[in-house]
Amino acid sequence: MLGAIDRAAPHRPAVLGALDLLHRHIDHEEHGLFPAAVIMLPLAAWDRVTPGRPG
Repeated sequence: MLGAIDRAAPHRPAVLGALDLLHRHIDHEEHGLFPAAVIMLPLAAWDRVTPGRPG
């Protein structure tokens, strides 16, 4: 979506629409996906998705 925006003459509604979509995506991850993952994933799975993290 952002790639389609003309950098030389950006169309404000297109930019705002892309930013809104990104904001909603991040919100769904932060308030849906990650809390569910904390509840559902066993510790061994967290070790696989966070390699090299001290813990």
